Amino acid sequence: MSMFTPPGVGGRRARGPRSRTGRRVVVVVISLLVVAGLAAGSWWYAGRNESEAAPTPKHSCPAPAPIPSLVAAHAIRVNIYNATQRRGLAAHVADLMRRRHFRIGRVDNDPLNRRVTGVAEVRSSASDAGAARTVAAQLSSVVAVPDRRKNATVDLVIGAAFRRLVTPSQAAAALRPTPTPRPSGC
Repeated sequence: MSMFTPPGVGGRRARGPRSRTGRRVVVVVISLLVVAGLAAGSWWYAGRNESEAAPTPKHSCPAPAPIPSLVAAHAIRVNIYNATQRRGLAAHVADLMRRRHFRIGRVDNDPLNRRVTGVAEVRSSASDAGAARTVAAQLSSVVAVPDRRKNATVDLVIGAAFRRLVTPSQAAAALRPTPTPRPSGC
């Protein structure tokens, strides 16, 4: 207001409800634009760093599994142990394994006195894995237990779930190598 303006004329206008609403709308729109700009900038910055830092995945082919060694039954010395309460089970299984041309070593109760709840355990050294595989194929389900023995024997420990040996044809089928599938592109 200047000196020459009469009192009550000119000067500031009284603000009504309409001007306050307009100011609020402008503040809200500007705030939304700032938030949207910050979100877009963050998205662009994060996307730019991912494309630079993420290496492209290389397709790698697994190495072919070695064909397991097959050891003839007559070349394997098997100790048969009974880990159940059934009397004479080790002798019965030893007789069945002898008919399949295995060389039978000791026939006795389990010297480790372990509780075997499954069908059987096959204990052998890591170097006799082929012989252990041949023995394990004679049963429906076994647990392989590697140990540090120095001799070339395999222990077959009969468990509580044992019922019978598999048929010779089923054992032969279990010993046949199965081809391993290869991923496409290899």
